[in-house]
Amino acid sequence: MKILPEEDKLGIFIYSKEKDRIVCANHQFLQTYQISIERLNNSAIRRLIFMKLHKDDARYIRFLEWNASQNKHSKPINRVVRLRQKDQSYKPLHLLVFSVANIDRNLSDYRLGIVINVPEFWSEQETEDPHWGTYRDKTKRLSKREKEIVELIVDGATDKEIGNYLNISPHTAQRHRKNILKKLEFKNTAKLAFIIGKYRLV
Repeated sequence: MKILPEEDKLGIFIYSKEKDRIVCANHQFLQTYQISIERLNNSAIRRLIFMKLHKDDARYIRFLEWNASQNKHSKPINRVVRLRQKDQSYKPLHLLVFSVANIDRNLSDYRLGIVINVPEFWSEQETEDPHWGTYRDKTKRLSKREKEIVELIVDGATDKEIGNYLNISPHTAQRHRKNILKKLEFKNTAKLAFIIGKYRLV
């Protein structure tokens, strides 16, 4: 385990897919996730971090990992996630994780991660929109399967990826998508993903 240099209060880490663990990190990252250097070497530390994330954010990251394993390439993670604190409240953090293969092909096994603190007022702003209640009521019209599909749409999945993940045909996934747009009264998938993702309604 190596300690990376500090960089303007950014939490920085390097993850190895082959070793399935974080191999380098700086003190800001360790402090943010309340992890000691000794514990970071533990193979179970990744599971501990996932346990601290809000379940929706953990699900999103796991879907990206599954998608990467199916398609042999990984999409970058660029998302505000919520980290559970000791008092059970959630602290918003901007998480960026991407492959460094574009920099050096010999490093294709590694992922560079950056954690940025988000202002405390962020979570309050997310629920101030007066239309939030209307969007919430609309999502109640969806079936369990439709909510599963909406979650994947918000995570950026295509009809083919949704089909593979839920073991249904792409045609069936497309039909579900159209029905969902009709039920929620959205004109297109981009609007659906933006609103549902913004207000975390599924």
